[in-house]
Amino acid sequence: SLLQEMQFMCTRVQPSSRIRLVHQFLFSVGSNLQPSQPLSSSPVVSMGKKAKQIPPVPTPVGVSTSPLTLAKNGNILISITAKPGAKISTVTDFSQDSVGISIAAPPVDGEANTHLVKYFSQLLGVRKSDVSLESGARSRNKVISVAGTSIEEVEKRIRDDIL
Repeated sequence: SLLQEMQFMCTRVQPSSRIRLVHQFLFSVGSNLQPSQPLSSSPVVSMGKKAKQIPPVPTPVGVSTSPLTLAKNGNILISITAKPGAKISTVTDFSQDSVGISIAAPPVDGEANTHLVKYFSQLLGVRKSDVSLESGARSRNKVISVAGTSIEEVEKRIRDDIL
């Protein structure tokens, strides 16, 4: 098709000429190209002499994508994207990758991490000693371990607190 021909030509043309080529292609196609149509079902990688299609990676059947996982020791691991320096501490997002948390503490000398552990112990109704920071002490992406509760209860309480 015309789209495959364009993708093939883009892999063979120098980067400085690709913009002009794509521009010409879009104006030659006109209204035939719908914005809702994806340009390709899988990305094209051009390393070497031939362009190669990379198939999309399927999600295994029966595996749910969630920021909550069960550790081998029975604790619940929560993937968090922390946003320190907020006015109030609250859950801002619950996505497939992580739970977004705004923390009302500055990211200085571990204050935000301490406040995050305290906030999660209050949110989940567990002792502060049952909540620990597993990784990400100096990063916005963190993993917290929670003991003494179930995944269903943790997910319910987090979703109930979303702003």
